[in-house]
Amino acid sequence: MARHYQTAYRYWLVDEFQDTNRAQYELFRRMAGGGFREVMAVADDDQTIYEWNGANVRRIRDLVRDFGCEVIQLPTNFRCPPDIVEAANRLVVYNANRVRAKRPATATIGHSPSPNGAPIRCLAFATDVQEIAGVADEIACLRPNERSGAAVLARNHAPLQAMRVALKERNVAAYLDVRRGDFASAEMRWLVACLEQVQRPMDRRNMAVLVRSFEQFSEAQADRGKIASRSESEGVTWLSAWIDSVKEAGAAGGQSPVAPIAQLAAGAITPAAAIDQILTFFEHHDPDDDLKDDLSAWRRLSREIRGVHGHSSLDRFLQELHLRTKEAGPPSGAPSLMTIHRAKGREFDTVYLIGLAEEILPSWRSIKSEAGIEEERRECFVAITRVRQRLILSRARSYRGWRKEPSRFLREMGCIDKAANHADE
Repeated sequence: MARHYQTAYRYWLVDEFQDTNRAQYELFRRMAGGGFREVMAVADDDQTIYEWNGANVRRIRDLVRDFGCEVIQLPTNFRCPPDIVEAANRLVVYNANRVRAKRPATATIGHSPSPNGAPIRCLAFATDVQEIAGVADEIACLRPNERSGAAVLARNHAPLQAMRVALKERNVAAYLDVRRGDFASAEMRWLVACLEQVQRPMDRRNMAVLVRSFEQFSEAQADRGKIASRSESEGVTWLSAWIDSVKEAGAAGGQSPVAPIAQLAAGAITPAAAIDQILTFFEHHDPDDDLKDDLSAWRRLSREIRGVHGHSSLDRFLQELHLRTKEAGPPSGAPSLMTIHRAKGREFDTVYLIGLAEEILPSWRSIKSEAGIEEERRECFVAITRVRQRLILSRARSYRGWRKEPSRFLREMGCIDKAANHADE
């Protein structure tokens, strides 16, 4: 039992690294016992940016204190050009609550220079609309291989949506990288609900999703009351009763995606065969953009799950499917648009960090407290250290009609006087 608790504590501490419940932390620490020292964690208090979700820089100090850990610093940055490393060092030292004995990062000796000029450029515009248009113009001038290695980062999704529209107006496909918990198309939501219903025949809540999503993409309307009464009177599953209902409506013939589900429910074909037939049907019936993206996402997820678990059972496949994000991969030659939080752990040849103005980044909420400012300074640190070659920092003098001062982070990085002014005085 002691070993079980020690293992549980080790995984909780290293995998979560959160401080959502101090009492829980103390409970696990006591369970681990005074002699337990088999803990190792890799962490960086300069990149703790999920404080709103429970992460806390204090956890690193608690770990060292409670377990007497030896601290091994790894200050060498193998990704960024020296100028960006220096800017990141200048920025993050303004955080008073970081580890005091931390050494500044150093760039890899002999790091190759950027092939496109200075590694850091700063842009200034009159308005947020002009900022989006100016950055979009610059991205549109890049070669396709340069676009695919570029990312636009922002604090939240609103400017990214505007950037996507601006790029589309310039005939540039962009990939808005967001975590999607469910498929966007009714067709794929229906497919997943059907597979779930095969696994759990009497799940009424899932059955409601199945019926609703099918009605959204087909002309057939099933009588839900009749489905319930048929299931009860004939002693059949909800799925079987629904299949009979849509057959009566003429929506379950050979050229319908319902036919493979009917065969699967009857045990006549395997889940893999049913899925293949349904995907083929969707692919050959003029899918819209949402369905095209979902089909691409399904293929990617299927490959990932098979790569980890092989040809697993339907139940295992569905479990893995629900745990994974459902967005499609980026099209060829498309820049990525994402929030700073989404970019953590990623790297790009070129990064455009937009919205570097007071009350935007840092946000007006964070300015109210030192802890909030430090959190967003860490966000800025994470954003600029995603870069392999070029960093472009942009700001506007007004957002939504309100005048904004340049972000304090520009001054702290030593970039406030380097802005190429595209603003009309």
